[in-house]
Amino acid sequence: MGSPCLGGRNLAGSTAGTCRQYDRPAFSQGERRDLRECLVAAARVDERIGAAAVVGSAGADREDEWSDIDLAFRLAAGLEPADVGDAWTERMYEDHGAVDHLDVWSESTLFRVFLLSSSMRVDLSFWPWETFAASGTSFRLLFGEANKPRPSSSPTPETLIGMGWLYALHARASIARDRNLQALYMVNGVRDHVVSLACLRHGLPAHQGRGVDDLPPDVMQTIAETLVRGLRRSDLSTAFANAITALIDEAEQIDSGLASRLREPAPRARAHGVGATRRTDRGCRSVDNVDRYARAVPYVMGLRDTAPSRRSVVTRDCHSTVVLHSCSPLSFDRRSTRVCRMSR
Repeated sequence: MGSPCLGGRNLAGSTAGTCRQYDRPAFSQGERRDLRECLVAAARVDERIGAAAVVGSAGADREDEWSDIDLAFRLAAGLEPADVGDAWTERMYEDHGAVDHLDVWSESTLFRVFLLSSSMRVDLSFWPWETFAASGTSFRLLFGEANKPRPSSSPTPETLIGMGWLYALHARASIARDRNLQALYMVNGVRDHVVSLACLRHGLPAHQGRGVDDLPPDVMQTIAETLVRGLRRSDLSTAFANAITALIDEAEQIDSGLASRLREPAPRARAHGVGATRRTDRGCRSVDNVDRYARAVPYVMGLRDTAPSRRSVVTRDCHSTVVLHSCSPLSFDRRSTRVCRMSR
């Protein structure tokens, strides 16, 4: 069966019953180049614009067939970004096939993002005269002058860690309430902040996960283990536990004291005498990793019962047997050394 069509049409515009895969854009690189040149030419003769730069992937010489158009305009002194942006918006709809646009403000700068009928995206940013400057390496001045480069305004690692545990608290509550789709959203939020932290640590672009595919393989594997594999409670709990571990591991790289505080608000999850026998095959991890994961998962995230029962639990998975003696109602699935809450 073919892939689903968007509006009954495939990317090439055909109405054939079987759509081709989304393996190429619906616009050509030549069309994108021509449109960018047209917009730059219009900016050169617009007395309201004193300078322009190409930014994004084209500004860093990393443009490919999927890249969009990113242009930054320096406005003449005293002009308001919204006023100039509105005039250019009329041009985009009347001359270039815009079907919708989105406004994103960053301090005094307006980023107006256009969706064209071809599915091409055009980002036009309107900068007040005094703030127009490069904030990274993806900035190539086309004409006019720019102010001195300024540091990037990326969120601090401490902010990312804080947002990570905030999402984790919401994920814990959502899982407990059997609000599985909300739990999916919240666990994904934890992972998003882990990705940003890992990218910052390795000197990669952190915004919107743009550097994640360039992380070292072991870090990418850790992130992959935080993916939610399904909407069952066990699937959500698995991803949740792995995401918490990854978040605390990243916090450890930034501030070991903070990581310790996140890990130690109450007795650790493994404090009830875990013993195990195991058989390892088919590439599964050793159950010894359970001990490390259990130590890393904090009570505050809800992975320890306040009144644990004293019972033995046997889990079987991935052709291995793990016996947890006299433990709380938590089992450790040895396939991914993950923590799953068992039904009482």
